[in-house]
Amino acid sequence: MLSDHARKLLRILFNCNRHDSTKMDYLLLLQMSQRDLETIMDALTELQQADYIEWDREAGVARVIYAFEPGPNNWRNKYR
Repeated sequence: MLSDHARKLLRILFNCNRHDSTKMDYLLLLQMSQRDLETIMDALTELQQADYIEWDREAGVARVIYAFEPGPNNWRNKYR
């Protein structure tokens, strides 16, 4: 299970760049998530380790692979 910070950042990344890789604007992520930079970097690392995103740290580019957490608690699974 993802932490709340990682889950919120995943939703922000998915909504900002639906299907394409994009250069991340850390100031925009700070504003949208209302978290500090250290928390954002920790959440990005968590998302990358859990294979939810591909993240190139040097280029500052991220691509969302999985936008939602799998599992019985996901409301999307109730309507399939």
